[in-house]
Amino acid sequence: MESLSLYIDSFYIREIGYFIGTFLFLWGFYLMIKTEKSQEHTRDRDVINLLPESTQCTNPDCVRCSLYAKVILEATCRLKTVCENGNQSEIAIAEKITHYLKNTSLSKESFQRPNVFYLNVLQSRPLWECMDCLSGLESEFNIIKNEFKIVYEKNIDRWRNNDTSHGKWSIFSLINQGRTLSENIALCPDTFKIVSSLPNLMQKNVFGNVAFSVVEPGTHIFPHYGPTNIRLRCHLGLITPKKCYMKVAEETVTWEDGKCLVFDDSYLHSVEHAGTGEDGIRAILMIDLWHPDIVEEERQILDMAFALE
Repeated sequence: MESLSLYIDSFYIREIGYFIGTFLFLWGFYLMIKTEKSQEHTRDRDVINLLPESTQCTNPDCVRCSLYAKVILEATCRLKTVCENGNQSEIAIAEKITHYLKNTSLSKESFQRPNVFYLNVLQSRPLWECMDCLSGLESEFNIIKNEFKIVYEKNIDRWRNNDTSHGKWSIFSLINQGRTLSENIALCPDTFKIVSSLPNLMQKNVFGNVAFSVVEPGTHIFPHYGPTNIRLRCHLGLITPKKCYMKVAEETVTWEDGKCLVFDDSYLHSVEHAGTGEDGIRAILMIDLWHPDIVEEERQILDMAFALE
């Protein structure tokens, strides 16, 4: 009986040991999976935090935030018409655009994430050297700045406030998503004439904008992405306090009076004016330009595909 009792005791000890060992193994495995999931969640959260409401405006007419699905659908239909009725060259371009309109190879963690149209055959970098064609724009700095002062000081009712997390960001548009605003242009005709002379000006599709942009002290414009990489955005500095800067991808830049800053706004970018009332506003003239890799015939097809109406 004693030997039987010892056998039973040893059996239970082995079983308990096996149970404890299995439990510890499974617990360790659970902790490992939990840690990996937590790290994955953290990475996803870091990316997602760059995107949701912090990057979406409330304007119902915004191509990037509200109308992107409509824009893509209409572009697809227009390109289909070109493929059915165009010449050989037009068909080839339309087919290429349609392909990239339906397919994207962008990583969810990429610094470049346009949400409407990404043409991934283009050269890509956050910041660009100032193009030769912009030297004329810089030479007309005083004319443009004087007209800005007039519309800023005397036509406040024509300015539109953009969404920001903190502070105030105001826009006075001459071209808004491909729509020419004649009443605003009449208040600064010389500026519009100068801008219209730029050979790479984008103005006949929903991605094209020209506007005065003012950021007041204490303003933070959350990180956000532009809708497409077929354009480059130019900022001509008009009033540029030292405590105001922009971050594009991982690079931080500042503006300079009378100088152009060119960047690809399909990259994640944000603006902060860390100054006080004594530092004053930051004011720039914003101009959208065609990406230099896109040739004239391609521009015509893109204008047609992404036309305002």
